[in-house]
Amino acid sequence: MSKDDPRRRRAARVARLAQIALVLLAGLAGATLWAHGEEPATPAEQNVRYRHAVYTAIAWNAGHVRAMLEGKEPYDAGRIAASAQHIAALAPLLAEAFPADSNLPPKSAAKPEVWSHWDDFSRRLTDFGTASSAFAATAAAGNEQAIRPAFAELTRHCKDCHEQYRREH
Repeated sequence: MSKDDPRRRRAARVARLAQIALVLLAGLAGATLWAHGEEPATPAEQNVRYRHAVYTAIAWNAGHVRAMLEGKEPYDAGRIAASAQHIAALAPLLAEAFPADSNLPPKSAAKPEVWSHWDDFSRRLTDFGTASSAFAATAAAGNEQAIRPAFAELTRHCKDCHEQYRREH
């Protein structure tokens, strides 16, 4: 796909809109909690909530893709492409969601090794971002036979990182 390809421009617009929507949704959720009498979270708690929101959105989109590929939901190539774009738009938001002061067990499932092995963890986030972009490009083409291995590669990155850096909860 060339830089001027309409599909690429549309995918970039969708990605920007997804990021904007996530920020607005997170702000609305925080304002709602505050308006209902809860104390505003500390900055560290806000970071944990932020990363939970990003991971929840990624998991929600990946869950629908998995369900379609497993035949548990009707296959919809357009929905898979949209979910893939959402995942690709969300992936870059993860690195900023792990500042040093946000290791808050039990609120966070992140192991301390996230911060003590930051270079490796950061590389894994970058690899996940690369895999999510590749999956989005593959899904946009609509070839189910190519989508399956691209999705398997994407979820392999999830599993590998979770095994190393996520506590069971």
